[in-house]
Amino acid sequence: MFDIFLLIIFSGIVISFIGFAGALVDDLSFWEKTRISLLFLFIGMVQFSYYIWFLGQDYSFLSIHSTHLPFACSISPLLYIFLQIIIRTNKTLSWKYILHFIPAIFVLAVIIPYIYLPDDQKKLIIDELNVGKSNLKFAFLIQLIRYFIFTQILCYLVHFVIKTRSLVNFRSFRREEITLHLFIIILLCIITLFISMCVMIFFENRFFVVSHKTISVSISLLLLYLHLLTRKHPHGILQVQKEFENIKYENSNLKNVNLEEIRIKLDELLESKKIYKDNEISMDKLSNLLGIGGHKLSQYLNEILKTNFYDFINRYRIIESERLLLGEPNRTVLSIGLEIGFSSQSTFYAAFKRKWKMSPNAFRKKFLKSKTKSI
Repeated sequence: MFDIFLLIIFSGIVISFIGFAGALVDDLSFWEKTRISLLFLFIGMVQFSYYIWFLGQDYSFLSIHSTHLPFACSISPLLYIFLQIIIRTNKTLSWKYILHFIPAIFVLAVIIPYIYLPDDQKKLIIDELNVGKSNLKFAFLIQLIRYFIFTQILCYLVHFVIKTRSLVNFRSFRREEITLHLFIIILLCIITLFISMCVMIFFENRFFVVSHKTISVSISLLLLYLHLLTRKHPHGILQVQKEFENIKYENSNLKNVNLEEIRIKLDELLESKKIYKDNEISMDKLSNLLGIGGHKLSQYLNEILKTNFYDFINRYRIIESERLLLGEPNRTVLSIGLEIGFSSQSTFYAAFKRKWKMSPNAFRKKFLKSKTKSI
């Protein structure tokens, strides 16, 4: 019998794998391709598992039943990282993002023993899951994981909306149509997940399959919506990034500040007067020299230069230290560190290693040796 819902879900699977393939050939960095392609791949795997379930073919695929759950648990952190790319707060891959995948590792630890259960035990567990019961151990764990995944995605999406609330206004929607579409997609995801979870919790078994089918169909329709949107706005991410920067600037205290004048004064103070050599230089001292408030200077560094005060000052110190280490090979590392503004050898070493991944002594030996060889 023809089922329009199954057709929609199958379409969602196809769109997911198209998105996966498309991300691999997009003009993006390696890590951006990896994040986006895995996001679409894992969504496709979850949709496929739903498709098998709604077809009533669980018993025909016992070996892969529920194996999608670790991947489903990875969707939220991948979605979070993808959304961070949109607002340009995630330029580099940080080890801290691995922490977001810890729940997926725990889920994997639960699913691996389940995979090796005998088929007759799996069938009993599937029977319970299909009617929304969870008396057996693994049925309870799998049911708990499903609830957790829905809650996890919901929390991540709400967090993103809060973080980008400056984009949610009519002025932004008029300037960049895609910001409105992105907001609609995220809002629909939140509403669908919230309603479906309420149905599962408060109506127990009666609407269990219906709630999951609603989620799966909604995901497919939203994927189709997103696919059509990317075709209409091929540079949509860049447009959203640009609008996010515009909104931040409009709401910033720097709106009426002469940014070029600040840049010229900073260049003079740091490159000509070399005020970074003052080991007592502070945000307040530098803002006084510039003739602006400390809060405005902080905003200038954060929003315009994308850095903070200490990283900004230390960048000049490290550049000067490179010149002195190679230009004056007989000087001690400590004397160089103190001259360029560091209060101790340890702070100099720590700042230097952040850039070069080696100590100042190792840097000097390596580059003086290569310089000697070239001569």
